[in-house]
Order: sequence, then structure tokens, then C-alpha cells
Amino acid sequence: MKNAGLVLFLVFTALCLYGQNNQKETIVLSSKDANPATVRLITNPTNAWQNLVFQFVGKSSLEIKAIVDKQCDAQIMSGGAVVTATDGGCGALIKGTNYIGLVLLFSHLDQARLAEKALRGN
Repeated sequence: MKNAGLVLFLVFTALCLYGQNNQKETIVLSSKDANPATVRLITNPTNAWQNLVFQFVGKSSLEIKAIVDKQCDAQIMSGGAVVTATDGGCGALIKGTNYIGLVLLFSHLDQARLAEKALRGN
């Protein structure tokens, strides 16, 4: 009986640690983070996901790659308040071998449009 209790305790501890280590980080983005001329909303009527693409200002290729590798979620700010958030994480915008921007994933078109407007500074 003691062994079963110990095994259950170890499994529970492992699951708790696994959950803590696998929580996504969240980055906060605003119009100062995006080149407004590069903000593009890409939609496809046959796909549930909406993509918002932009060139990241003030971040190196390695910094952008680190964000993408962590599979970060993003909150989009405008006027000092969060106006929307991704619900699909983010991907990379790559030119050659350089990470130059992000692709934000949204499940709703209206969320993506709010983010597009905020990142353009409108």
C-alpha cells in the first residue's frame, strides 16, 4: 500500500511539473512593435484560422526566433488596453535565413481585424 501511495505521489508531482513547464509565454505587442506598412491580414474562406503578418521593429533575428520557438501567445494593445489576443500562438516571417517578423494566428476574423488596426496604429 505504501508503494502505491508513493507511485501516485510521484506521478502527481511529475504531472504538476510538466504543466508548469509547458505553459505558453505571452508577449504584448502594440503599434510600436510593427512596421505599419508591413501589417497584412491574410484570410482564407476554407480555413478557420486567420493570419496577421507583420515585420517586427526593434528585434533581432535571434530574438524573433526565440519568440517563435517558445510558441508564444500574443496580446495586442492599443491606447493602453488589451484589444485582442491570439488563440493560436504565432509563427515566423522569414526572409532568406533571417527572422524578420511574426505571423499571429486567430480563430476569428474580427479578432484579427482588431489586431491589424491596433498594429497599424489606427
